[in-house]
Amino acid sequence: MNLGAFRKNFRVMQAENSWGRLIIALGLVVILLLAAIAFFRKPVIVLMPPNLKEEAEVHHNKAQAGIHSAWSLFMAETLGNVTPDTASFVRTTIEPLLGPTIYNDALRLLDQQIDDIKRDRVTFSFEPREVIFDDKTGTSYVVGRHYTHQGIGKADRVNRTYEFRWEFENYMPRLQHLNTYEGAPRVKQKQEEKKD
Repeated sequence: MNLGAFRKNFRVMQAENSWGRLIIALGLVVILLLAAIAFFRKPVIVLMPPNLKEEAEVHHNKAQAGIHSAWSLFMAETLGNVTPDTASFVRTTIEPLLGPTIYNDALRLLDQQIDDIKRDRVTFSFEPREVIFDDKTGTSYVVGRHYTHQGIGKADRVNRTYEFRWEFENYMPRLQHLNTYEGAPRVKQKQEEKKD
Protein backbone atom coordinates (compact mmCIF):
# COMPACT_ATOMS: atom_id res chain seq x y z
CA MET A 1 0.00 0.00 0.00
CA ASN A 2 1.32 3.42 -0.99
CA LEU A 3 1.00 5.69 2.05
CA GLY A 4 1.72 8.94 0.11
CA ALA A 5 -1.06 8.29 -2.41
CA PHE A 6 -3.43 7.39 0.43
CA ARG A 7 -2.71 10.68 2.25
CA LYS A 8 -3.15 12.65 -0.96
CA ASN A 9 -6.49 10.94 -1.69
CA PHE A 10 -7.58 11.45 1.92
CA ARG A 11 -6.84 15.24 1.74
CA VAL A 12 -8.72 15.53 -1.58
CA MET A 13 -11.66 13.69 -0.04
CA GLN A 14 -11.62 16.00 3.00
CA ALA A 15 -11.53 19.10 0.75
CA GLU A 16 -14.43 17.76 -1.34
CA ASN A 17 -16.35 17.00 1.85
CA SER A 18 -15.78 20.56 3.14
CA TRP A 19 -16.91 22.08 -0.18
CA GLY A 20 -19.93 19.76 -0.22
CA ARG A 21 -20.97 20.89 3.26
CA LEU A 22 -20.56 24.54 2.27
CA ILE A 23 -22.65 24.06 -0.89
CA ILE A 24 -25.37 22.23 1.07
CA ALA A 25 -25.44 25.02 3.69
CA LEU A 26 -25.69 27.72 1.00
CA GLY A 27 -28.45 25.74 -0.76
CA LEU A 28 -30.36 25.49 2.51
CA VAL A 29 -30.05 29.25 3.08
CA VAL A 30 -31.33 29.96 -0.45
CA ILE A 31 -34.25 27.56 0.01
CA LEU A 32 -35.21 29.16 3.35
CA LEU A 33 -34.93 32.65 1.85
CA LEU A 34 -37.12 31.75 -1.12
CA ALA A 35 -39.65 30.06 1.18
CA ALA A 36 -39.85 33.19 3.35
CA ILE A 37 -40.31 35.44 0.31
CA ALA A 38 -43.01 33.17 -1.11
CA PHE A 39 -44.81 32.96 2.23
CA PHE A 40 -44.93 36.70 2.94
CA ARG A 41 -45.52 37.95 -0.60
CA LYS A 42 -49.08 38.78 -1.57
CA PRO A 43 -49.95 37.38 -4.98
CA VAL A 44 -50.98 39.58 -7.89
CA ILE A 45 -54.19 38.52 -9.56
CA VAL A 46 -54.79 39.34 -13.22
CA LEU A 47 -58.47 39.69 -14.09
CA MET A 48 -60.26 40.21 -17.34
CA PRO A 49 -63.77 41.43 -16.45
CA PRO A 50 -66.30 41.31 -19.27
CA ASN A 51 -66.49 45.08 -19.72
CA LEU A 52 -62.72 45.62 -19.91
CA LYS A 53 -60.81 45.61 -23.16
CA GLU A 54 -57.45 44.76 -21.61
CA GLU A 55 -56.32 42.81 -18.57
CA ALA A 56 -55.96 44.63 -15.28
CA GLU A 57 -54.20 43.68 -12.07
CA VAL A 58 -55.66 43.52 -8.59
CA HIS A 59 -53.11 43.49 -5.79
CA HIS A 60 -53.85 42.64 -2.18
CA ASN A 61 -55.09 46.15 -1.37
CA LYS A 62 -55.10 48.13 -4.62
CA ALA A 63 -56.13 47.82 -8.24
CA GLN A 64 -55.37 49.39 -11.57
CA ALA A 65 -57.57 52.10 -13.07
CA GLY A 66 -59.32 49.62 -15.37
CA ILE A 67 -60.66 47.67 -12.40
CA HIS A 68 -61.93 50.87 -10.74
CA SER A 69 -63.65 51.86 -13.99
CA ALA A 70 -65.17 48.39 -14.50
CA TRP A 71 -66.63 48.24 -10.99
CA SER A 72 -67.90 51.81 -11.34
CA LEU A 73 -69.62 51.02 -14.63
CA PHE A 74 -71.20 47.93 -13.08
CA MET A 75 -72.44 49.93 -10.10
CA ALA A 76 -73.79 52.79 -12.26
CA GLU A 77 -75.69 50.37 -14.47
CA THR A 78 -77.06 48.55 -11.44
CA LEU A 79 -78.19 51.73 -9.67
CA GLY A 80 -79.37 53.44 -12.84
CA ASN A 81 -81.60 50.66 -14.19
CA VAL A 82 -84.27 50.04 -11.58
CA THR A 83 -87.90 49.00 -11.80
CA PRO A 84 -90.35 48.38 -8.96
CA ASP A 85 -89.80 44.65 -9.47
CA THR A 86 -85.97 44.80 -9.43
CA ALA A 87 -85.50 47.39 -6.67
CA SER A 88 -85.01 44.83 -3.88
CA PHE A 89 -82.59 42.86 -6.05
CA VAL A 90 -80.51 46.00 -6.57
CA ARG A 91 -80.18 46.38 -2.80
CA THR A 92 -78.99 42.80 -2.29
CA THR A 93 -76.57 43.18 -5.21
CA ILE A 94 -74.77 46.27 -3.95
CA GLU A 95 -74.97 45.65 -0.19
CA PRO A 96 -71.86 43.41 0.00
CA LEU A 97 -69.83 45.98 -1.97
CA LEU A 98 -70.45 48.88 0.42
CA GLY A 99 -67.55 49.93 2.64
CA PRO A 100 -68.04 50.43 6.37
CA THR A 101 -67.86 54.24 6.16
CA ILE A 102 -70.96 54.52 3.96
CA TYR A 103 -72.72 51.23 4.69
CA ASN A 104 -75.49 52.37 7.05
CA ASP A 105 -76.20 55.71 5.36
CA ALA A 106 -76.26 54.17 1.88
CA LEU A 107 -78.63 51.36 2.87
CA ARG A 108 -80.95 53.72 4.71
CA LEU A 109 -81.12 56.04 1.69
CA LEU A 110 -81.49 53.11 -0.69
CA ASP A 111 -84.36 51.65 1.36
CA GLN A 112 -86.17 55.01 1.21
CA GLN A 113 -85.73 55.19 -2.55
CA ILE A 114 -86.88 51.59 -2.99
CA ASP A 115 -90.06 52.39 -1.06
CA ASP A 116 -90.63 55.47 -3.26
CA ILE A 117 -90.03 53.49 -6.45
CA LYS A 118 -92.46 50.75 -5.44
CA ARG A 119 -95.11 53.18 -4.19
CA ASP A 120 -94.97 55.51 -7.22
CA ARG A 121 -94.33 52.70 -9.76
CA VAL A 122 -91.36 54.61 -11.22
CA THR A 123 -88.82 53.02 -13.55
CA PHE A 124 -85.29 54.33 -14.09
CA SER A 125 -82.96 53.56 -16.96
CA PHE A 126 -79.39 54.67 -17.50
CA GLU A 127 -77.34 54.67 -20.70
CA PRO A 128 -73.64 55.12 -19.87
CA ARG A 129 -71.69 57.23 -22.36
CA GLU A 130 -68.26 57.59 -20.75
CA VAL A 131 -66.21 56.36 -17.81
CA ILE A 132 -63.50 58.67 -16.46
CA PHE A 133 -60.95 57.67 -13.82
CA ASP A 134 -59.09 60.43 -12.00
CA ASP A 135 -55.72 59.12 -10.72
CA LYS A 136 -55.20 62.11 -8.43
CA THR A 137 -58.30 61.45 -6.33
CA GLY A 138 -58.88 57.77 -7.12
CA THR A 139 -62.42 58.64 -8.21
CA SER A 140 -64.32 57.13 -11.12
CA TYR A 141 -67.03 59.06 -12.96
CA VAL A 142 -69.66 57.33 -15.06
CA VAL A 143 -71.46 59.81 -17.31
CA GLY A 144 -74.59 59.08 -19.30
CA ARG A 145 -78.26 59.69 -19.92
CA HIS A 146 -80.73 58.93 -17.18
CA TYR A 147 -84.41 58.37 -17.95
CA THR A 148 -87.29 58.44 -15.47
CA HIS A 149 -90.45 56.65 -16.62
CA GLN A 150 -93.68 57.07 -14.70
CA GLY A 151 -96.65 55.35 -16.22
CA ILE A 152 -97.10 55.32 -19.97
CA GLY A 153 -96.21 58.98 -20.53
CA LYS A 154 -93.06 60.48 -21.92
CA ALA A 155 -89.81 59.77 -20.06
CA ASP A 156 -87.86 62.59 -18.44
CA ARG A 157 -84.26 62.62 -19.66
CA VAL A 158 -81.28 64.21 -17.91
CA ASN A 159 -77.53 63.90 -18.18
CA ARG A 160 -76.32 62.22 -14.99
CA THR A 161 -72.97 61.49 -13.42
CA TYR A 162 -72.30 58.70 -10.96
CA GLU A 163 -69.21 59.23 -8.83
CA PHE A 164 -67.45 56.32 -7.09
CA ARG A 165 -64.32 55.80 -5.01
CA TRP A 166 -63.20 52.22 -4.36
CA GLU A 167 -60.74 50.61 -1.98
CA PHE A 168 -59.61 47.01 -2.18
CA GLU A 169 -59.27 44.72 0.84
CA ASN A 170 -58.09 41.16 0.29
CA TYR A 171 -58.73 41.56 -3.45
CA MET A 172 -62.38 42.53 -2.87
CA PRO A 173 -63.73 45.95 -3.84
CA ARG A 174 -65.28 48.13 -1.14
CA LEU A 175 -67.18 51.24 -2.16
CA GLN A 176 -66.01 54.14 0.02
CA HIS A 177 -67.74 57.03 -1.74
CA LEU A 178 -70.88 57.27 -3.84
CA ASN A 179 -72.51 60.36 -5.27
CA THR A 180 -74.85 61.02 -8.15
CA TYR A 181 -75.89 64.32 -9.67
CA GLU A 182 -77.19 65.91 -12.84
CA GLY A 183 -74.69 67.30 -15.31
CA ALA A 184 -71.03 66.85 -16.10
CA PRO A 185 -68.49 65.23 -13.75
CA ARG A 186 -66.94 67.50 -11.14
CA VAL A 187 -63.36 66.31 -11.60
CA LYS A 188 -61.61 69.64 -10.96
CA GLN A 189 -63.74 70.30 -7.86
CA LYS A 190 -62.78 66.90 -6.41
CA GLN A 191 -59.09 67.52 -7.14
CA GLU A 192 -59.24 70.87 -5.32
CA GLU A 193 -61.03 69.25 -2.34
CA LYS A 194 -58.32 66.58 -2.22
CA LYS A 195 -55.59 69.26 -2.08
CA ASP A 196 -57.17 70.93 0.98
